[in-house]
Amino acid sequence: MADCKGLACVLFSSWPTGTVITVTTKSGQIIGPATFSLFFPNICAVVLVEEDVITPSSTNTIFISCEDIESVTLTPLKMIQMVLVQSIIKTF
Repeated sequence: MADCKGLACVLFSSWPTGTVITVTTKSGQIIGPATFSLFFPNICAVVLVEEDVITPSSTNTIFISCEDIESVTLTPLKMIQMVLVQSIIKTF
């Protein structure tokens, strides 16, 4: 089994499911915007759900190893919302 210690693993273990992200894989494939759905630290894998923009629309469920992820980008609105929520939590 993979030892889940990389940056992607740290991010996925701290972000709530439902976070909208874009992932760039080590092979250069761009996935997203996609919704972060599940994280499996014991096998170092993540599940993303991506909505296709083609007609008729379809939903892709993507299973990817954290080791294959080069970078993760938060959707700007979600990032602002997360910062606001964190600052509110700190005040209580």
